[in-house]
Amino acid sequence: MKHSKMETLNNCPVCNSNTFSDFLEVEDYFLSHEVFSLQKCNSCGFVFTNPRPSKNVLDKYYQSQEYISHSSSSLSFKDKVYYSVRNYSIKKKFKLIGKHTKSGSILDIGCGTGEFLNYFKIKEWNTIGIEPN
Repeated sequence: MKHSKMETLNNCPVCNSNTFSDFLEVEDYFLSHEVFSLQKCNSCGFVFTNPRPSKNVLDKYYQSQEYISHSSSSLSFKDKVYYSVRNYSIKKKFKLIGKHTKSGSILDIGCGTGEFLNYFKIKEWNTIGIEPN
């Protein structure tokens, strides 16, 4: 799918190699419903979104009244449902990633409250996250 305001990386953000392979296509089911391509560096194995949203449009992926993943204190029914679905989703993502590698390091940019990373940390992965908001 063609994205506006996307930037294509020609080099791996970790090792600067310029050879990578298509890895997976994923949809943003929450807000934009855009499909993103993940690529894997053939040299170091890092998996990253490519092309990725440029910095000047990144905020649009988080602009929603429904975006509650930055809070873990709400107790409404809707929030409880969200947390149940989030936990289920985290386990599914862990299982998907586990098909490709059983351990290692994971970087989550836009990690919200860090629940995704926490799950990986419990499973003895090295975790790093940053939350711009």
